[in-house]
Amino acid sequence: MGVSFVAGGSKRVVLKLRLRSVGVSVLGHCAGDWKEAQIWVFRFKELKRLDVFDFEKLEVYQEMRGVNLKVLKHLFTQKSLDPYIQDQFKRASLSALLNLAEGTGRMTSPDKKKFYITARSSVFECVAILQIMHDTDLVEKSFYDDLYAGFEKVSRMLLGMIRSLE
Repeated sequence: MGVSFVAGGSKRVVLKLRLRSVGVSVLGHCAGDWKEAQIWVFRFKELKRLDVFDFEKLEVYQEMRGVNLKVLKHLFTQKSLDPYIQDQFKRASLSALLNLAEGTGRMTSPDKKKFYITARSSVFECVAILQIMHDTDLVEKSFYDDLYAGFEKVSRMLLGMIRSLE
């Protein structure tokens, strides 16, 4: 879905919405100012986005993506963190997300299972690093608890996916 604006004249705004996946094009004219156009954008953002890739449809991918974002934001803001721990945590977190995505693109069950197992192993690595960071007071307890719960949920979901392929 793409939304684009073309401003013409003094206060004329043309709103164009294309829903390519269903082959529909809608062209609307708004006779008003930019605030009115922003209201239209807000309404269109409420439409459910149609995901193109299979892994985007997975709840486990969205959950891991959220956990990964928290990890990366934390690592990018912590300048005093040991570079080795920072790099290893970033690589393990990204590995979990990327192996999950790659496994979804595989065609056979054994191939999928291999990548899901690797993704889950990377989640375990993340938890071990997180525990080291907690033990050495490099992360706050609330942040630790939040990430730990996220990794635990992702691990359980991945285990279910792995078992479903047996």
